[in-house]
Amino acid sequence: MVEENYAPERIEYIRKDCGCRSEINRDAWEEILKCEPLDGHEQTDDHDAAYAIYTSGTTGNPKGVLHEYGNIEECIKSVNYEGNPLLSDKDGGALLAPMNFVASIMVLFYVLYYGGCKIFIASYKTIKNPLLLKKMFLKKRISITFLTPSYVRMLGGQTGPFLKNLVVGSEPANNIYLDKVDIYNMYAMSESGFVVGVFRIDKLYITCPIGKPQFDLEYMLLDEDGNPVPDNETGELCFRNEYVRGYMNLPEETGKAFVNGIYHSGDLAKKLPDGNLVLLGRSNDMIKINGNRIEPAEIEAAVKNALGIDWVAAKGFENGSQSSLCAYYTADVEIDAEKLRAELLKKLPYYMILSYYIHIDSVPLKPNGKFDRKALPEPAHHDLSSQYAEPTNETEKALCDAFAKVLKLERVSIHDDFYEMGGDSLGSIEAIVESGLNL
Repeated sequence: MVEENYAPERIEYIRKDCGCRSEINRDAWEEILKCEPLDGHEQTDDHDAAYAIYTSGTTGNPKGVLHEYGNIEECIKSVNYEGNPLLSDKDGGALLAPMNFVASIMVLFYVLYYGGCKIFIASYKTIKNPLLLKKMFLKKRISITFLTPSYVRMLGGQTGPFLKNLVVGSEPANNIYLDKVDIYNMYAMSESGFVVGVFRIDKLYITCPIGKPQFDLEYMLLDEDGNPVPDNETGELCFRNEYVRGYMNLPEETGKAFVNGIYHSGDLAKKLPDGNLVLLGRSNDMIKINGNRIEPAEIEAAVKNALGIDWVAAKGFENGSQSSLCAYYTADVEIDAEKLRAELLKKLPYYMILSYYIHIDSVPLKPNGKFDRKALPEPAHHDLSSQYAEPTNETEKALCDAFAKVLKLERVSIHDDFYEMGGDSLGSIEAIVESGLNL
């Protein structure tokens, strides 16, 4: 399935990598709806290849996680809470995550299995406009949907009278709670294909747990040597997944992440006394920005290619509710951020576009001589602020004030770039709402 606003070069790479013969996209949608359904089904084995989900890669290109048919049943078993399905034939659900994300794939499998529930696929135009989304919730009487915690915070509890169940995930669900809506924090990733942990949010949590598996899943917390950690200790969250073959055409990457059927997530976790798990960060260089798991190598390769330089490092930062990506380089080059952004959008999805570019004199190293990513300096908002220029009309003033509030800055110039200053797609939605303009 091809998403709107997806980088064209990335789409073309995926087509070639998986040997794509046909695709579902917006242009084909009307024709698909006119097709008569076919009777019967294909006879398959649990270990036949079923589908692939592409995620960020370490080689400069996305990597496809190849799932087998047995994982579909694992997915369906995993999406429940204490043995109770989250959907019924009386529900109206809204599908808001991109169709090529694991969250959407799991929803589609779940609905096809249980049947009855109506699922409405929201357009990108609707998703990026909270007012249109609220209207959709009312018109379609949406009773269940999936949102990121950031979007829930932005809505401020204004979810309409029909929403009863809300599934959140893809990023920490800290400090969110709604009185009249049951919120379930779910932890999953492209490499699982099923929900690893579910937690019902019954109050505000400074560090919200991801819960525990809702089906018979073998999981473990391991130390750096691959040994189980003692109770109350932090370890890498790993679990058995016999229905995932690994990364397509990447045997070395598969060997690192999938060891004897055990997937090593790279997420550090601790088991609480009540049996629920809580995430405590990453054990490797993978970045998580606004719910998207990103390999820095893919960004670094794109920047090096665009600028024609030999060394680039990418790092993610969290600043309260704001997330941003920064690139570091040692070459003596001038960077036109606007032109570079346009070039990178040909290769990378929007959530992997950088906010900052910082020149450093030398590459920081650990005592053993290896690159020390943690030693890279954190960017400041003023790193890319242009010379201040006042708004010249009411529209410019409304936008500058809104940008400043969302980015938590004293002021924003009419020449400043929202994305270069640390803004993201979700922040842009918040800024438009804050401005009060009908854009």
